[in-house]
Amino acid sequence: MFLIKFLMRIFPTENYVINTGFWDLLSNPSYLKSIQTSMSMGVTLISGFILYTQNMYSFMNTANAVHEARASFIAYLSAPIILIITSSISLTILSSNKDIEDIKQLKTLGVSRLQLFKIRIAEAIIHSVLILLVSVVFNLIILILVSFIGQLLGRSLVDISGFWQPSLIVISLLVIFYSITKGFYLFQDR
Repeated sequence: MFLIKFLMRIFPTENYVINTGFWDLLSNPSYLKSIQTSMSMGVTLISGFILYTQNMYSFMNTANAVHEARASFIAYLSAPIILIITSSISLTILSSNKDIEDIKQLKTLGVSRLQLFKIRIAEAIIHSVLILLVSVVFNLIILILVSFIGQLLGRSLVDISGFWQPSLIVISLLVIFYSITKGFYLFQDR
């Protein structure tokens, strides 16, 4: 809740889309906390492993070390990532079903479907920014630890794309998925 109130001070809340998006998210704190926690930890899990494998295995000077590490990543971390994805999908669908009453109320007030869709996109972007902020903090900790370990081994960081790349990919996919899922319920006649 603290971060979303902080973002309300940063984002221009004079716009009805952003303002309504913030208040819609604040009206359903259990959904917000569930999605934020699972997605942030999923991004941190992926980023941390990528940072570690890109930098630690390159110190070993073996040609296949990074590929072997990625194979272990797929083998050992795919189950938690699949659980995070399915949890996020089911929470979003359940939340969309609960939003039907809010949609009816906003339509009664004269809000068009296009305006409702813009509000849902604003919500998706706000979710993504929150996930990005939280995951950057955890990824920074992991980056500092990997850098420290590299210094202990007498090496420097080889690649830091694992710090930002997974976060951008996941939040982009989240915006697309959230917009499609929430948009489906907006354009469905009920």
